[in-house]
Order: sequence, then C-alpha cells, then structure tokens
Amino acid sequence: MKKTKGSGEEKERQAAGLLRAVLETVVDGILTIDREGTIITANPAVERIFGYSPNELFGKNVKLLMPSPYHEEHDGYLKNYSDTGERKIIGIGREVQGLRKDGTVFPLYLAVGETTTEQGPIFTGIVRDISEMKRAEEELRRERGLLKAVVETAIDGIVTIDEHGTMITANPATTAMFGYSAGELVGKNVKMLMPSPYHEEHDGYLAAYRATGERKIIGIGREVEGRRKDGSVFPLELAVTETHTEQGRVFTGIVRDITERKKSQDAMVAREAAERANEAKSEFLSRMSHELRTPLNAVLGFAQLLEMRYDDPRTLEATQAIMRAGNHLLMLINEILDLARIESRSVSISVEPTNMADVVNQMLDLIGPVANKASIEIKVDHDTFQGVTVKADARRLLQALINVVSNAIKYNRQRGTVYIKGVHEDGHFRTEVRDTGLGIPEKHISQLFEPFRRFGDLNIEGSGLGLTVSRSFVELMGGTIDVSETGPEGTTFFIRLETTAPKRALTGQDLAERLGTRPTVEGSPTVLYIEDNISNFRILELAFQEWGDIKLLSATQGQLGIEMARAHRPDLILLDLHLPDIMGLDVLNILRSDPFTADIPVVVISADAMSRQIKRLIGAGAYDYLTKPIDLHHLGTVVRTLLDKGNK
Repeated sequence: MKKTKGSGEEKERQAAGLLRAVLETVVDGILTIDREGTIITANPAVERIFGYSPNELFGKNVKLLMPSPYHEEHDGYLKNYSDTGERKIIGIGREVQGLRKDGTVFPLYLAVGETTTEQGPIFTGIVRDISEMKRAEEELRRERGLLKAVVETAIDGIVTIDEHGTMITANPATTAMFGYSAGELVGKNVKMLMPSPYHEEHDGYLAAYRATGERKIIGIGREVEGRRKDGSVFPLELAVTETHTEQGRVFTGIVRDITERKKSQDAMVAREAAERANEAKSEFLSRMSHELRTPLNAVLGFAQLLEMRYDDPRTLEATQAIMRAGNHLLMLINEILDLARIESRSVSISVEPTNMADVVNQMLDLIGPVANKASIEIKVDHDTFQGVTVKADARRLLQALINVVSNAIKYNRQRGTVYIKGVHEDGHFRTEVRDTGLGIPEKHISQLFEPFRRFGDLNIEGSGLGLTVSRSFVELMGGTIDVSETGPEGTTFFIRLETTAPKRALTGQDLAERLGTRPTVEGSPTVLYIEDNISNFRILELAFQEWGDIKLLSATQGQLGIEMARAHRPDLILLDLHLPDIMGLDVLNILRSDPFTADIPVVVISADAMSRQIKRLIGAGAYDYLTKPIDLHHLGTVVRTLLDKGNK
C-alpha cells in the first residue's frame, strides 16, 4: 500500500511539475483571481505582457490591469455575478483592453473560466496580447482601403472573373465604360461585354485553357473590341493577369477605351495621306506650270519680237492677235494654277508692310491701257492712299486689286467710270472700287466668289476664277474682300486689310550690298544665258539685238555654263532651272560659292512659277526670278538696270 501511495504522490508531483512548466512557458498570460477579484497566481507571460513583477501582482485587485471605464466597473460586475449568477464574459472569449504598468493601453483577447473550490469560486483568465495582430489587421484594412480607392478611382476598367468567366467585381470605370450598373455585371458571364465573334468563342477559350493551360492573351496586352449596353462596339486595350486563390483561379482584366486614340491615329493617317497628296499635287503643279509656260514662252516671245521689228498694219494686227490670245491663255493658266495651289495649301504668302499708293500706281500702269481701250475712265482719289501702309503680300494684293478693277471695267456701262478710293476704319484700311454698271442681281451675290461662276455677258473674256483666287489671297493676308453695295447705279467692291507702320526704306548701301561690286567693264557688256531650249535662246538673242551693243553668250548645260562663267566673267547671268545635266539651283549654289563668280548677278528665268520655288532661289542668292512666258520689256528693264549698275 505504501508503494502504491508513493507512486500516486510521485505522479501528482510529476503532473504538478508538468503543469507548472506549461504555465511558465506558455505565451498566453494565465492568472487566477478569487471572488473579490484578488490576484492569486500569475504566470510569467502575465508579468511580461503587463510589465509587473510577481510581488506587484499577487494580492492585488485584478482591476489594476484594466483601463477606464473597466477599472471602475469591475468590482460591481463581480458583486452582481455573486448576487445574481448573471454571466457576461465567463465562458466567452472576447476582445478587451489592458493597462500596462507604464500606463499604455493595448488590445487583449480574454477568455475567463470558473472553478469551484473549498474556498469558493476561482476565476481563471487567459489573456493574449493581440497588439501585433491588430496592427496587422489595421495595415491590411489600410492596404485594402487604398487598393479599393485605386480601383474605384482608376480611369481604366478593372474586372475580376473566375475560371468560368463569371464576373466577381467591376469597378466604376467599367460600369461607366460599358453603360451597366455593377449589379448588372457581377455574377454574369463576362462575354456579355464582347461583340461577335468573341462573344461566342469566349467560353470555349476558357475551357481550353483549363484543360491545356495554353495562353492566348493572359500576360499579353492587345487591342480588342468591347460592346456597350446600348449595343455599340468600340475599341479596347485589354491586359489580363491570373491569380491563384483558395477559391481557385481568378483573372483580372484591365480595359482602356481607346476610341479617342484610334480617332487620333486615323486622323494622323489621313493627315499624312493628305500631306502626301498635297506634295504630289504640288509636284504636279510645278511640272504643269513648266510644261504649259514653256511653249507659251516661244509663242509670246516671238510675237513680242515681231511687234518690235515690224510696224506695218497687217503684221501688227496679226502679232497683236497672237499676243492677245497668248496672254489670255496665260491668264487662264495662272488662275487655274493659283486655285490649285490654294486648294493644296502650297501657296506661299509673304505678309509685310506694303505701301498702298505704290500698289495702286502699279495697278494703274498695268490696267490703264485696258481701260483706255474699253473707253472706261478710272478716277482715283490718290490723296486717300498717301502714307497708308497695310499688312499684305504686295504681289498678291496687286493681283487681287487688278482682278477687281478689271471686272469693274468689263462689266461697266459704255463710256462708264471706275471710282477708286481709300477709307480708314478702326486699325484697318478699305480700298473701295465702284463701277457705274447695271449692278449684280441679288440671287447672284452669294455665288460671286465661287470658282467658274460667271454672270451677265458670257462673251466677255474671263475664266470665272479671278474673284475666287483674289478672296483666297486676301484672306491668307488676314483681310476681307466682298461687295458692300450693288444696284442700278453700279456695284462697289472693297478690300479691307490691317494697317501697320511702314518698313524701312532701301538705301543705296543696301542696293550695293545686294548687287555686289563689279570691276569696270571695257567695251560691250557680256551676258551669259544658260538655257537648253534653242527657241528660248533665239528669242533673247533677237531681243538683245534690239537693245544695243550687248554680247550674248550661251550654254546649253549647267556645267558648261559654270565653266563659261569662270572663263568669261560676264556682267550678268540669265539662268534656266531645268537643265539636262544639273539643276539650275545647283548651278546657282556653285556660282555663289566660287570667289571668281560670286559677285556676278544671276537672274533666274524659268517656267516654274511656284512661289516656294521662287523664294528658294531668291534665298539662294538669285537677284531676281522672272517667269516664262517672258515679258521682254520687263526683262530689258532688269538687264539694263543691272548692266548700268555693274559699270558704275
């Protein structure tokens, strides 16, 4: 019996030791209190959690481990339990707060059990510091909140689906993009957002992926199409990723509406195509200008020579008929080419301060003979134009003014009058042209500036393009051209442009710098004409014979012309652009870069009347650019001016 008793005591000691070891090493705090709340035992974990030593805990009321209001309420709770047996936390785990020795409050998980002993009930509390867990939960909540905010405010649609294609979530951008509410999407198959044939193929694709793992778009962004609730189809950029969860595979699709981008791309492609077409059109215009003007140069050139050399009536009548027909054809060519340049946006406008009095005087010089022949008087109020400077391209303004005045002459009464005056108005200047004709019917006024529209006597020469081209030029200069009044007493057209300060006058030093210095020439002056067309050279050869003692040299190739310029050092070089070996621009560049020829003035004579070509050659160092058909009187003036300056 003693042996048995000893064995039982030994087992009890072992059990007690084991229990003590557990209590001392467990990470949870374990403490016991009596019915008054006095702490009886506390394991090391309690001491560590709350920061007290054993002596500071044993015999103390457990409420010292509680913050307000639990600290004040605990005694009442125990008394109420003792009196009524009503439980609140006994047998139930819950989160509470603890109070450490240093005064910090922290979250606890508390479970309370009750044991009845001979001394009365004893309560065992198991406490766990859940500060780290709460911090982790808070961080997780914060991250989830941030992620939710990102998803909710993202401009891209974000959709999650399961491996069968059922939508799990859809952010606001998705609902806005497709026109559905979130409730109409979640739980539905994602294929509802796809047009045919993707709509019919999507379930099969997912089944094939589940069976084989073969990817088609997962991890790869690509362009697809989406279908809105209203049935409209639009372009999308789609990127799909895959995530493995406890519930299975989840796919996240990020979609971006690229409708505007595609429109921009389409617009860019269209713009590039239009630019290529314009370039091709400009090149065509350049060739047509050259091809049409070259034969006209021979026709009008030889006609002008005949007019210079013969004065018998029959020859003059025939010559003038040729020149009228040729000039009319040239006018039609110019207007058609101008209109084509405007339509292709290849027309060049150089807006600068322009003296209105000069433009009006040039117009009178050119149009005066036409008015005299038609017995129409032109009355100009010259005082209204004096000192007026406008923003304009002088050449294009002159062309527009000539068109308006020419119409006023053609559509006037017999022995009628054209009145021209200027009017200042609010930073602008109006040039008014009034005729004494029969007026324009109201129904035709809106069509005046349309191309090829002609009214009245159709036997009057004209192409119906003059006003169209003039309006385009004036508008490119920032101005306005229109009809201000019309009636039985006549019609008034006006050109309105912005006024500006006059440009600095060209000084003698400017002219000297432009012309360069030339040594004094003894004997006859020499002109070199670089031209491969024999007819064109023959016209100038005959013209030079009329102009006096000038030695004319010829070169039919660009390289030969360069060599002759170096050898003869002529006083003037006339240069065609389309040469059989090298282009005239290259010839000009070589002449300008060679010290032996750099100061020789070069005048380009070409059938290429494109404004950008003219600017390019002037910019490269040409003194002037004359277009074919050549006006021999104008050419003679240019030649004499340059030769006279070179010999001074």
